[in-house]
Amino acid sequence: MGDFENNQMLGLIKAKFGSWKPPGEAPVRASAAPSTTPSHSVFIVTRPGSVQTTLEFGAFGPLRGDPDYEAAELANAIYGGTFSSRLVGNIREDKGYTYSPRAFLRSYREAGMAITRADVRNEVTGPSFNEMTYELNRLATTSPTEEELTKAKRFLVGIEAIQLQVRAAVAGELASVWVDGLPPEEIGIHGQKIAAATTADVDAAARKYFPAAKAAIVAVGEEKVIRDALAPFAIPVQTMQ
Repeated sequence: MGDFENNQMLGLIKAKFGSWKPPGEAPVRASAAPSTTPSHSVFIVTRPGSVQTTLEFGAFGPLRGDPDYEAAELANAIYGGTFSSRLVGNIREDKGYTYSPRAFLRSYREAGMAITRADVRNEVTGPSFNEMTYELNRLATTSPTEEELTKAKRFLVGIEAIQLQVRAAVAGELASVWVDGLPPEEIGIHGQKIAAATTADVDAAARKYFPAAKAAIVAVGEEKVIRDALAPFAIPVQTMQ
């Protein structure tokens, strides 16, 4: 960007934006928060000739301002949000079904999402679906070990500290918390909330957001491969047009 003179820059900003006034009404009508749980079904998006199936599980997650948001972040880190997570250890390291499975939370103003995604070979579409379902339900029904919880806390607090060393990242995070209706102080206390979360907090968040039955599944690939692979699970399957 280069150096600039403060007074000259302030004068330019005032000349260009000093007369700007916000509109009386929001240009886009605010959308209502979703009120229904997604159907626990598989929605196929056909990809003819594909040698892989992309599996994506999606369920409602917490809002950024919810009191259990940090506990849900920890649950997600333990489940599939880090390289040492249960899901990565299962379907990448142990079974070799996929190279880069991942799980993440996505928070918007009116809704949050808990998402799991993996690209797997056609021949292991069914086994991968089975293990992803298993790990979601294991998280929802069994407590993490003390080691798992400690590693998840260190990861989340550490990665935030690294990312926020860049000024652009701080600006982006400030914009994000503003969009979510939170004060800028949220950035400073986020790590404290993570550090203070207990095993009971994580268990409660896992039970609330991570049971596999709460997720809708999108499967992208060869339709026949997906239908044949998932038939033993007796889950509703439909092809998207």
